[in-house]
Amino acid sequence: MMFRVKFICAVISFFLVAACALADAEEGDHDHHVPVPRITVEELKSKLERGEEVYILDLRSQHSYTTSRYRISGDIRIPPRELRLKAAALPRDAEIVTYCT
Repeated sequence: MMFRVKFICAVISFFLVAACALADAEEGDHDHHVPVPRITVEELKSKLERGEEVYILDLRSQHSYTTSRYRISGDIRIPPRELRLKAAALPRDAEIVTYCT
């Protein structure tokens, strides 16, 4: 009897989670996200050493930026809230690497 109750609870839980996931998918994020490739620290360092044109954006929050002692030489800081406003000014012919916390 106890097994039956646990089994029924598990099935109900499964369908609730599935229904929530389906509702989220139907609401969807209408920004049509495109997968963005990732780059390792080593890969970025190598590109910079070879003199490749790489535009580096620091997208950390103000707090993260001011409390961190780490900076990438030559990066451009754009607060996350301003990215959409400044996106048109970003170069179209250079690789853009972003980093945040």
